[in-house]
Amino acid sequence: MTIAQQMELIPTSTTKRPTGWFGNGLSVLGVNEIGGWPDAFGDALCRYNATRASNPITAISLFSGAGGLDIGFHDAGFKIIECNEIEPDFAATLHKNAAEGQRLEGVRIVCEDIHHYRWQ
Repeated sequence: MTIAQQMELIPTSTTKRPTGWFGNGLSVLGVNEIGGWPDAFGDALCRYNATRASNPITAISLFSGAGGLDIGFHDAGFKIIECNEIEPDFAATLHKNAAEGQRLEGVRIVCEDIHHYRWQ
């Protein structure tokens, strides 16, 4: 597939907005479904949640992988305090996502077999 053909697959600002709850959510958050929209959606969701006075749900993450689901929960307003992942390469990515200025900033990362894991 050529680059031109690939570019035709990327939605443009003229793409019809989805309907239903998802389309409504995009409208409320002011997000257009164009290239990079998942990151824009997460950013907008964080800003939206920051304007709401609420007590976030505190959670730990087991079998975290590289942290994509944890970032989604963070963006949705959850407070992730610890992630456990047995695979060192995935845990290394989690450490990067937990660095200062990143989505999971301050989250404790544990690289350990779940059979030996003890939440602290």
